[in-house]
Amino acid sequence: MHVHEKTGPGPTAGAERCLVIVFRPRLALALVSADPGREFVAGGDRFRAVSETYLTAFYDRVRDESGQLVGLEITPVEGAEPLVASLSPFEYVQPVDEGRRARVFFAGKVRGNVSGSAEQAFGGRIYRSARGELAISLDLEWLDSSDIRAIKSSPAHWLSLNATVEG
Repeated sequence: MHVHEKTGPGPTAGAERCLVIVFRPRLALALVSADPGREFVAGGDRFRAVSETYLTAFYDRVRDESGQLVGLEITPVEGAEPLVASLSPFEYVQPVDEGRRARVFFAGKVRGNVSGSAEQAFGGRIYRSARGELAISLDLEWLDSSDIRAIKSSPAHWLSLNATVEG
């Protein structure tokens, strides 16, 4: 299976409906046209959903002082709480609220004042690779075009996903 990877600015097409975040030492992102389903391949690694459910967390925008989107705050639902502790070692992740939520910053560790928007979305899946790497997917319908542009400008490692056939 051939996988394309690149670094630098994200995709420019406008059909993105889902963001996939792969938690590696360097944040890895993919913008895709649909939810990847129960399995996908990214960077040569197969990721499988850890649960059959699609509702794994609530998501909120994190903005800097100028109002620019700089990350997402993830609040896992009941049963998915260990996610925050698993992500804490990454420098671009900041546990908040005594470890009940995690802020994931698109450009690494954020300094300065940031705040949530209190406009939450919910859903997504949690994935794990055979090597133990975690990934999450979330629908982008709740974000506006300036938010999508901010994600695309992330210096993250950009991945192309290959969906696997579910069956």
